[in-house]
Amino acid sequence: MFLGGIFISAIRFDLFRAQLWSAFLMVLISLPVYILGNITSPEAITSFWILPGFATQKIIGIPIGDILWYALLGFFLGGIIEYVFDYRLADKKGPPRAGGAGGEAGSGGLGEVIRSNW
Repeated sequence: MFLGGIFISAIRFDLFRAQLWSAFLMVLISLPVYILGNITSPEAITSFWILPGFATQKIIGIPIGDILWYALLGFFLGGIIEYVFDYRLADKKGPPRAGGAGGEAGSGGLGEVIRSNW
């Protein structure tokens, strides 16, 4: 998964930030599930998982290998859809809004997802 994410970043560097956010969010979403699991069944992870090497180390009761796996999964999946279907963010360019906020080119307003023609 790491090499796939690096490949996508090498081809489309504009997706790198989305990949990092996705990796962070995957870990953030998985943490409450693990914490709840540790509260309801404190020894479930050690009794079901075979944790070799560095994976035996835990952070707040969660194996490092699992945290790393969720981060790598998020890093890979964060850019795969945009890469496969060639989606890109484009600036919205239209008439300026009242007060000059957001509509003009280069204003940093919200973008829209477009699909390039293959």
